[in-house]
Amino acid sequence: MKFIISILSVVLPATALAQNEPFLREKELLITSPDVVTNSPQVQKGGSWHIRSALQRIAGPNTDVDAFAESWFKQLEDNDSLNGDNFSKRPGAAAGLRNAWKSDNIKLLAIVNRIDLTRFLDAQPHAAVTRLGEGRFVYGVSGGGSFTFILEYGLPGRYQGAPDLTDLKRWATRWHALSDKSLGGPTDFGPDYLKALEAITNDFSGHGMLNQVRTNEISNGPWQLREFKISRTTGKLEQAVVALTPRDSLDQSAELLTWINNADSISRLLDGTHQIPEIMLGGKSDQVNLPEWKTADLANDKRAGF
Repeated sequence: MKFIISILSVVLPATALAQNEPFLREKELLITSPDVVTNSPQVQKGGSWHIRSALQRIAGPNTDVDAFAESWFKQLEDNDSLNGDNFSKRPGAAAGLRNAWKSDNIKLLAIVNRIDLTRFLDAQPHAAVTRLGEGRFVYGVSGGGSFTFILEYGLPGRYQGAPDLTDLKRWATRWHALSDKSLGGPTDFGPDYLKALEAITNDFSGHGMLNQVRTNEISNGPWQLREFKISRTTGKLEQAVVALTPRDSLDQSAELLTWINNADSISRLLDGTHQIPEIMLGGKSDQVNLPEWKTADLANDKRAGF
């Protein structure tokens, strides 16, 4: 939250966060009101936030969305290794997701503004922008099973090439305008608000804007997280390594210890900007207890992320 406020304070006019224009988390940051995610026209079949509409935009207008969805579901029951990481197949997860798709039981849970994922050249909000943040849809399987997933889209700039502070200001202003009094009070999610929010989501959720899909399920076996990206060759969702997650075989390994104890790694771990080498990343993340990286003899015990 502090980082979001620091971004807004840099890119918005000085009056934007004043008393008469409050920052309303439930209207512009984490939107979960039933008026939006359950009862709005946009979440009904054919609406822009319905899962079929969202996947159709990801797949492209000329793609059979049922075949596109099935090719994604099937990987959960077929895939058992990735990047040297071996794991169990998840037929129960695939079946639950497939059945929910067919019975229209995949429901929107939240629309999320992750402008805090904006990245700057020197990690300071006043510097050059290297990547804009994300907009996200969170969905869950309704009526059985424990399965949620997030569609995560990169906020696009106005032009091709690197984004800039003008792009960031434009997105920050649009998100913050959802709290404007003209769209009602903190608990008012009426037609005007829904129209304004839909205009924002339509602009970040188009074809070619998806960064990744992240699944979170405990349908059979341990609680497991996976990640999927659009393949440049097939145009389908294909399982990818899980960001910032070393594969299990590296637990207690000299390879992981050496990387952590590297001076640059320690610095980046502590400030949250670390990137684990792709060769070390796992194909899934099992959350048996709390997530942790298991190793010993660390050079610095004030560590983040493990």
